[in-house]
Amino acid sequence: MGAKPGDVVLLIGGRTGRDGIGGATGSSKSHKVSSIKTESAQVQKGNAPEERKLQRLFRRSEVSRLIKKCNDFGVGGVSVAIGEIFNGMDIDLSRVKLKYEGLKPSEIAISESQERMAVVIDKKYIKEFEQYCLEENVESSLVGKVTYTNRMRMFYKDLKIADISYDFINTNGADRKAKVLVVSEYIPKKIIKKMILKSFMKKYLT
Repeated sequence: MGAKPGDVVLLIGGRTGRDGIGGATGSSKSHKVSSIKTESAQVQKGNAPEERKLQRLFRRSEVSRLIKKCNDFGVGGVSVAIGEIFNGMDIDLSRVKLKYEGLKPSEIAISESQERMAVVIDKKYIKEFEQYCLEENVESSLVGKVTYTNRMRMFYKDLKIADISYDFINTNGADRKAKVLVVSEYIPKKIIKKMILKSFMKKYLT
């Protein structure tokens, strides 16, 4: 039972903050002492009690039967967790519940705050699903809807923050190509020189 246009997306669980912004890319960087001050926002903050509440919610069969699709929040935050659900998505960032005030729309979109889930359900079950969340003391907010547009659009109040075609998103970015000359360390130097000279002549003298 997959998502289809007309379905809605609810964000449930923990609130969104600045923790984890750049966390995925930060894990691949080299860090030094000053990183404690300049890169601290990259560190995700766990919330074990919230995680346990989500586990209890999802173990209820009446809840799991309503869910067509779900994603956890990790790399890329809202933009990935919700954006990759279907090739057509409208997301209202102003409806994402925050840990504190002052977050920019771009920060809300890429925050990797933990213990959050995005769930897709039929819109006719919104109130029923929200009641189950209430019984398990799990916060929920309606933040998106599945569309026919083939575009991921993000809004914040009256502003359109992003409008990207899924034709582009599904390419996984621009192709990268490079020509290389692979030289084995076991090839004699004379042969290497001939190979380089031949390559040079072919490129510039023909």
